[in-house]
Amino acid sequence: MLIRSGGRQRRMRICGAVLGLLVVLGAGRGEDTTTSAPTTASLSAVHRVLPEDVVGNRTLVIVGDIHGCYDEMMELLHTTGAMVHGVPSPRHLIVLAGDFINRGPKSKEVLDFVKANGIVAVRGNHEETIIDQYVKWKKTGTLKEKYQWIGQLKNKDLAFLQQLPYTVSVPLDRQDPLVMTTMRNLLVEGSNHTAFEDSKLGGVAWGKLWKGPQHVYFGHDARRNLQLRAMATGLDTGCVYGRNLTAAVTSPLTGSTIVSTPALEAYVAEEE
Repeated sequence: MLIRSGGRQRRMRICGAVLGLLVVLGAGRGEDTTTSAPTTASLSAVHRVLPEDVVGNRTLVIVGDIHGCYDEMMELLHTTGAMVHGVPSPRHLIVLAGDFINRGPKSKEVLDFVKANGIVAVRGNHEETIIDQYVKWKKTGTLKEKYQWIGQLKNKDLAFLQQLPYTVSVPLDRQDPLVMTTMRNLLVEGSNHTAFEDSKLGGVAWGKLWKGPQHVYFGHDARRNLQLRAMATGLDTGCVYGRNLTAAVTSPLTGSTIVSTPALEAYVAEEE
């Protein structure tokens, strides 16, 4: 996908995180992370290309990890101009960079908003987790306390989550969905590239190593907060932990800016 910015054309990819040389992932951490590979049924869309007639000259508003923080999401979208009096602006294209549900107080409201308004979203590891937990709930009839909100979901909600792509824009081949929803660090040893979710295990923030040509917008790394690299922008600024919800606003006329709105409160404790 080519986006004109400041009079020049720029390739962009939006995702949740990144694998090896070319991958983009979702967000999340700790025990909420799905540890097994997704089932074939959940892989209905790995990558999605946004057609030029969808993007056009619209301003892109790329939002980081929402985690069910519905009120902060609405505040941020109104601040960026992507929402006007509660209605999405036709001059803006809202894109969510994964982990828009789970952990926060209003995940169902966020999901309903995304579905009702045709919001473009990629699948992060928390969307993957909810797919997995929903299927288990239907089989066992039980939900862990932290997943009680899943009881509000219907089969059509599951189907919506299952069709979400792992990246949008330029499609990539032969990539591991688990890596695309969990990677934070990349260890380069000669021609070998190893992805890690736990940054303590080695490597460096993958955004430092990514040279393009696409500019990648991603989530899944609240510890590092806002990451501004030459060809990669990390938008996970820990809203669910009481910090900020952040978006990158990319306009054909004015270029790119970063906009944040503070969290109303800390909904879960931040892990060390």
